[in-house]
Amino acid sequence: MVAGRPAQRIGAARAKPGSVSYASLGIGTATHLAGEMMNVRAETGMVHIPYNGSAPAYNDLLSGRVQVGFVLLDSALPHVKAGKLKVLAVTNAKRSRIYPDYPTVGETIPGYSLESLFGFVAPRGLPAPIAAKLSGDIVKVIQLPEVRQRLAELSVEPVGSSASEFEATIRSEIVKWAPVVKAAGVKAE
Repeated sequence: MVAGRPAQRIGAARAKPGSVSYASLGIGTATHLAGEMMNVRAETGMVHIPYNGSAPAYNDLLSGRVQVGFVLLDSALPHVKAGKLKVLAVTNAKRSRIYPDYPTVGETIPGYSLESLFGFVAPRGLPAPIAAKLSGDIVKVIQLPEVRQRLAELSVEPVGSSASEFEATIRSEIVKWAPVVKAAGVKAE
């Protein structure tokens, strides 16, 4: 989450619902849901302003037309480094190993977290030995120093979990996000 203006705007959103707007990268995106989770968990009442990608969102953030943005950190960093935007918090459950100085939203709003998940899936009928071989090979590749370094450059922290752990993560994410999607009235388009 970044802001083009002081962080006090979030406090103002709680005091006067509808007074603060937030940019997302489009309806139904993870950035949209990140803002709606804040609305649900912190009762901020921020107004969602969807953009068609990051460039138009940054235009309005940088000019101050939108007070807060839920955006991808790696795309915000050039603006942050130039002193034009300030990182208020990251949405990870824990502080990032890559950017440990940035607080998490969860440090202020207990239970808040949003982390992008990247994984490999296969058709249900894939034979177990093949699935196990693929899973093991993927975990080995993710552990390679050059792969970890490249992912870190992209602000990605690799996990390399097992198939059953990834399936459990997906199931818990569905449970976590269902009430947010319902409260926000988000519909698949």
